[in-house]
Amino acid sequence: MLKGLGKLQVNIVLLVAAAALWVTLAFMHFNQIRLHAVNIPASDEWEILNNDANLTLKDPAWIFSQQNEHRIVPTKLINVIFAYATDWNLALQIMFNFFIYLGLVLYLTFLLAKLVPDQRWIPVLSSIFLLTTLPWEDHFWAFQSCFHFLILASLWCCHLFLYKTAGPTQVWSRILAALTCIYALYAGILVSLTLLGLMGVRLFYDHRVKKHKGTTKSFAAFALLTASIAVACWAYFQFGYVKRQTSLDQLALPYQWTYWEYFFNLVGLGFGAIQINWKVGFVLFVLSYAPVLILLWQRRKNLRKEDWLLLGLYGAVTVILASIAVGRGAAFGVSQSKSSRYAEFASLLIPLMLTSWYVVLQKQKHVAAGAFALLCLLTAYSVRHSWNFQEVYKDAWTFRNAGRDCVFQYYSNQGDGTCSTIFPWGSIKDRLEFARSLKVSFYKEWEARAARTSAQ
Repeated sequence: MLKGLGKLQVNIVLLVAAAALWVTLAFMHFNQIRLHAVNIPASDEWEILNNDANLTLKDPAWIFSQQNEHRIVPTKLINVIFAYATDWNLALQIMFNFFIYLGLVLYLTFLLAKLVPDQRWIPVLSSIFLLTTLPWEDHFWAFQSCFHFLILASLWCCHLFLYKTAGPTQVWSRILAALTCIYALYAGILVSLTLLGLMGVRLFYDHRVKKHKGTTKSFAAFALLTASIAVACWAYFQFGYVKRQTSLDQLALPYQWTYWEYFFNLVGLGFGAIQINWKVGFVLFVLSYAPVLILLWQRRKNLRKEDWLLLGLYGAVTVILASIAVGRGAAFGVSQSKSSRYAEFASLLIPLMLTSWYVVLQKQKHVAAGAFALLCLLTAYSVRHSWNFQEVYKDAWTFRNAGRDCVFQYYSNQGDGTCSTIFPWGSIKDRLEFARSLKVSFYKEWEARAARTSAQ
């Protein structure tokens, strides 16, 4: 059917087809989230109601306050905005959260398209695998926007640190990107430092290997960025940070098997391998990282900005996965590596792998196309159980709705505020009273229901 078309026309047809499929799946996914989203806080979201000063910003310092070991500034700002705009409607925030996620998927696709400018359908088709229900927990929990913001900021840093030039505007944009990354989630500190290190290596490489002249401005911009990140990290731990009492026994370090078992299982999760099996994860790890290593070796004497960008993307994802393995591997055990919330990070390896293999083999067009098609088929088989949007979110709705009923029972003086499906650590009576005083949207929903009942 495509034989009579030129190469450009074929690529346009493939791009349109891939984009149409992407939009269709994104809409189907969002529609099920819209239908099943419940306006009630869950788990960590109840901490926002531990007093009445947070959502109202009577205490602005709350925005920068510690959440476990994290500072989640963008996520808290979103909660404040929704508090003022919608009386803190969590159902609307969940839907908005999914659009943030779609934004980061599109941004990643945009960056990967720079590697294959003549075959942009490659990253578009590859990113479709990020629309599965593997990370359903992040899509059905507004609090998990902190994960989305970390990835978005990491992509932004990759783009500005390793691809863009060092103009005056880019200097301040880089600083803003780094600050967003650091204050999105704890792992953002490690991502920022990793990408800063890669940026320094690239400057040295361009100066010594490629003999680029006129790099004084670039080194000055690098120095300013380094100083800014150093100050941001210092402030992170200096002001109001309470260090958790964690011993080395509670950490899984890279010289321990606990770390690698957790890490490989985490990689497998991103490809739909939900059973504990480090061997599957190891094979997928090799398959994912081999193309970027081959590419770097092939172009070692003439690395382009696109190559540095790809290296940065791999570096950011690897650092995030490694930080999870270190912090969770020993403390929670390998079974926790299959928690759906972490699939959002591990799944990023899919479009990276598919696009990278195509770039490595692109001199042999037929081989590249065949390898890409084969890898897509294998990946599609691997995630074949992750497309049932309705079933996944219906099950999640059942638990969340039971929690809402429990809350409404408390307000009707028929419960004690212990609602295990939305807060498994005891009573939320005090938080429910703060919600009443703030008249947040779910309390108003109960008032409306109570009024209808009494009218009958």
